[in-house]
Amino acid sequence: MRAITLKMIFIIVGLLFHSYAEAQSASYIKGKHFAGYAFPKEHAIKGLPPESNRYTLSRENIIEAEKLLRDSVPHLTNEHGHIYKPHLKDYYHQYVGYITSNNHILVHIYLSHKGEIMYDNEVSKDIIQVFDGGDYFWEIVIDVTSKKILGFLQHGFA
Repeated sequence: MRAITLKMIFIIVGLLFHSYAEAQSASYIKGKHFAGYAFPKEHAIKGLPPESNRYTLSRENIIEAEKLLRDSVPHLTNEHGHIYKPHLKDYYHQYVGYITSNNHILVHIYLSHKGEIMYDNEVSKDIIQVFDGGDYFWEIVIDVTSKKILGFLQHGFA
């Protein structure tokens, strides 16, 4: 039997690491009225390991969530009673999925205003969260199983 060289070990480890990194990368999704990045359940958000209830969203889950969001935009009201009408096309969209104990699929949509992000490729690497960004940064939670918006959060009032 042939001895495994150090070079072969590095190649094998490199290939395994590359496969692992590819499995965690966000996938680009584009629809008629939206475009964004969906993060798989294995993706570590902000360096934290994925929660056990994370879920890899299907294209259909995202399309349904975006339709619910688009249909609800004129009616979005925060906890202070302020009505918001964001122009969704002006925002980068990022998607993270969760599944509840009763098998409802939740889509967390993170919106980041395009004028506030330095580099387009940032949105494909990790969730962008700003905690005092005013109406330039949003998080919307949609239950696509029951077809309801469960919550929406403006990231601060800058």
